[in-house]
Amino acid sequence: MNGVMVVCFMLAFCFVFSGCTKETGTEVVKKEPEKVETDTSENEPAEPAAQKVVEDYFIYIHAKNQEKADSLFYQKSKHDYGFSTLEEIKLLSIKENKSKNIRKSFVTRGMGQVYGTRIENVRIYEAEYEVKYTANHHGPLDSGEHWIMFSVVRDNEGSPWLIGDLGQ
Repeated sequence: MNGVMVVCFMLAFCFVFSGCTKETGTEVVKKEPEKVETDTSENEPAEPAAQKVVEDYFIYIHAKNQEKADSLFYQKSKHDYGFSTLEEIKLLSIKENKSKNIRKSFVTRGMGQVYGTRIENVRIYEAEYEVKYTANHHGPLDSGEHWIMFSVVRDNEGSPWLIGDLGQ
């Protein structure tokens, strides 16, 4: 019985490993690379007028100018900026986020969908700022450094840039 098992084992061994010794040609199989969606928005020109809207926002808030600050928004309404407990606010840095995916999200899921905004008419800015409040301030943010994102939009090339949305 042991001899039969040894023969079966040897035959199985030969069948299993004989496929591994098969000679293959020298042909190299080239696999097509997977398609990756590239973000071409980095090549789009900067929009100084769009960035200026964000800069003006901090200037008007610091000056506690309700009318001018409200004029920067696409959706016209009176906003609550917390002027009663605001001592000062200053913009530390601003950077345009050129990710087409973020702009696409604003257009398809965010306020851009409500406004009917096209992707080429959206710019996203990340701003770092410092704010100081009075001692009796009770709000969602304390005095110190913070960051905020702005979606700046326009209706078309001939219309002004305005703040479409902002938040963390």
